Amino acid sequence: MPGNAVRSVDGKLDATALTALLETLANDATIQTLDLRAVGLTPTLTVALADFLETNSTLTEVNLSTNAIGTHGARCLATSLLKNTTLQRILMDGCALTSEAMEPWRANFQQATSIRHVSLKDNQIDDAAAETLTALAASLESLDLRKNDLGVDGIKQLARAVQSNTQLQTLRLDGNATLLEDEADATAVAIARGQIAFCVQRNQRLALRRRVLDQFQAICMSSFSIEVCCFECVVLTLDDAQTLSQALGSNRSMLRLRLQDNALPHEGVRRVLSALESHPTLRAVEIVDNPIGDVGMAALGRLVQHNRVLERIDITNSSAVKPSQLKRSTASALHYAFARDGSSLESLSLVNCGLSDTDVGVVASGIAWACRMKRLSLRQNAFGDRVAFVLVRLLQRCSQLETLDISGNHWTLEGVVPIVRAVATHPAMHALFLGRFEECNCASISEIAVILATNSSLTSLDLTTRQRPSRTIDLLSTLQTQLTKRRLTAIPQLREVDAARTITHQRQCRRRGAIRQLAIALVTDWLHLT
Repeated sequence: MPGNAVRSVDGKLDATALTALLETLANDATIQTLDLRAVGLTPTLTVALADFLETNSTLTEVNLSTNAIGTHGARCLATSLLKNTTLQRILMDGCALTSEAMEPWRANFQQATSIRHVSLKDNQIDDAAAETLTALAASLESLDLRKNDLGVDGIKQLARAVQSNTQLQTLRLDGNATLLEDEADATAVAIARGQIAFCVQRNQRLALRRRVLDQFQAICMSSFSIEVCCFECVVLTLDDAQTLSQALGSNRSMLRLRLQDNALPHEGVRRVLSALESHPTLRAVEIVDNPIGDVGMAALGRLVQHNRVLERIDITNSSAVKPSQLKRSTASALHYAFARDGSSLESLSLVNCGLSDTDVGVVASGIAWACRMKRLSLRQNAFGDRVAFVLVRLLQRCSQLETLDISGNHWTLEGVVPIVRAVATHPAMHALFLGRFEECNCASISEIAVILATNSSLTSLDLTTRQRPSRTIDLLSTLQTQLTKRRLTAIPQLREVDAARTITHQRQCRRRGAIRQLAIALVTDWLHLT
């Protein structure tokens, strides 16, 4: 059976159908999920399934919800799952399970088990199973007990157990102990729920921290599983940045690094970028919502100057961030970095980085000197008409430039006309983003439409005005219709070329990484023999 999941959709299962299904699972190692919701499982059929799960080594998730598996079936499942080493998630929602049915799970789950997620929603479990649930929670990451019959004592006991539990990250108790007439009991339940919420959030932070440290270790070991490394919405301290930079210094497999909303100090960004200067495989660096400041921009210049394989840099800040101004010396260093020969940089985004007219003039002139840029985004900065002539020169020199985004800046319609004129004669430009203009100069709009009508390569234009007379609407609509027709044929071809280049680079990096790992293994074996 193709795929990695199987769902019984033919109504009720009998013994013959279940036997055939289990044979299919035994013969197909690719199936990881078994969904038997509402298929009429009886206690006898559940025992047969439990016997199969005892030796199965491929399934990671089993859903038995809305089946009458019975007390005996639940007991057999508990015993069998203790011997299973691969199952991670089991769902038994709406199975009419009682506290008696859950009793064997207590002793079994006090031992080592691979299961990390259990859902027992909409059953009949009450306070008599509190100790069993406490034992379950000790080894789980998530436990769903919504819509059961737990009372004040059961919830208080769970709250006490969770305080010393550092593994459980989700515990859902909605629909338990809801109709309490005694005010003292209601207060006790509210306090217990608050304690549980606090402990669960603490555990989530600890788990996130463990994942970050594991990621650092995988980077250091050049694991192929970490070719694309993302740290998103994770707080990274200066010490973390130092650890990450050390790991990057020994990494030989990463293709893309993304740091987003990490509250990184400027010095932390500098250390990370400095570690990438000699990285042999990295193709893309993305720093999002981490204001890097002048220190980070200077480090970015050194990265571009020394790294010979990096193809894409994306420095993006949201509109809520107020970036600091660049020093003249930093802008000058960026100019010389972008102008140097030998760099592979083809795509650059500096979004909301506080670039002024002077900064953009200096940086863009360096990019124009190198003549290799394909995609350039300078969105949401602080420059305008004064640097139009520099961007015109950039368009004249960078014959491979495909995308230019200068929206969200201080442009006027008259100021962008020279840029549009340069785009009209450009041999490779596919997308031009000018943004939204407050005024509506119909003469300039008409001139832009006439100029671009002669261009055959442009497929996308972003140009809008706050005031929209009917004549302007007609001109822009006609132009957009022409561009849409071109885009339907041009964009798939561009994507195929980019995908082919990515696959080729990935194969080369993996080949080098495999050779490196083989060499390390051979040297290690030789040292052991000697």
